[in-house]
This record gives sequence, structure tokens and C-alpha cells, in this order.
Amino acid sequence: MSVKLALRGMVVFGMLAMTACAPSSNLINVRGQDVPTAIFIFFDKDSAIPQEESERAINEAAAFLVQYDNTVARIVGHVAPDEELASDPDQRLDRARAAAIGSRLVQYGVQGNRIQPISAGRRENMSGQGGDASIDRRVDILFATRP
Repeated sequence: MSVKLALRGMVVFGMLAMTACAPSSNLINVRGQDVPTAIFIFFDKDSAIPQEESERAINEAAAFLVQYDNTVARIVGHVAPDEELASDPDQRLDRARAAAIGSRLVQYGVQGNRIQPISAGRRENMSGQGGDASIDRRVDILFATRP
């Protein structure tokens, strides 16, 4: 395992640990069970194809959405500082990443009207100044209950 991958894993694990230990506002209650509100999917530089290691997370997200039909998912695509951010919204990598994960969820049986792809660009980057940009090559799957 590369040092970059290990560092990214520690950052993501830390975020997930914070979510799991956070107050109930970071959890949703689905049929009496508290569940985390987000799953992270990672990509290689300049790619809209999820990394192979993300396959399990995509499957878990789809299974969750299929099982709990009162949930919806916001699929938020991000772009790292070292990636191109096209001016044409239809050509943006963050949009392509969100659309790719949304399509995968539909392939696994999630109804398309329960998925909302969103382009975040670089607005919500986690790497900070000079940090590991690979954690910003991601899609966040954010769960919520239907109104």
C-alpha cells in the first residue's frame, strides 16, 4: 500500500469516525436504526471512473437505498486543485463523477428520482493548502429521508 493511499485512508477513516461519533444530527433514523449520512467514492486524477477499491462502497450505498425506500441521495462531485475545472458546466469533471455514480446506483436498482447529482467543483475540498489532493477526487453520497 502506498503512503499516499494510507494517508488518504487515515483522513477518510477519521471523517467516518467523526460521523459515527458525532451527535445525532450527523445520523439519520431509518425505521428505528441510526445510520451514517455519507459514503465517499474516490477517483484517479482526471477520471470519472471510480477506483476499484470504491466498488464495495457503491454496492453498500445502493443496497441501503434499495432497502430503505424512504431515503434519497445527493451525489456531490468534487474536483481536486490539480485537476482541470472546465468553464462549460456540461464538461466539468465534478459533474461527470456525480453522474457516473448516480448511473451506477440506478443500475443496482435505485429509482432515478431518488438521486440528485450535484457539482461542487472545489468549494468543499478537504486537502487544504498543500495537502493530499487525492482526497478531493471524490464523490460524496449524502443520504436523507424523504420529506
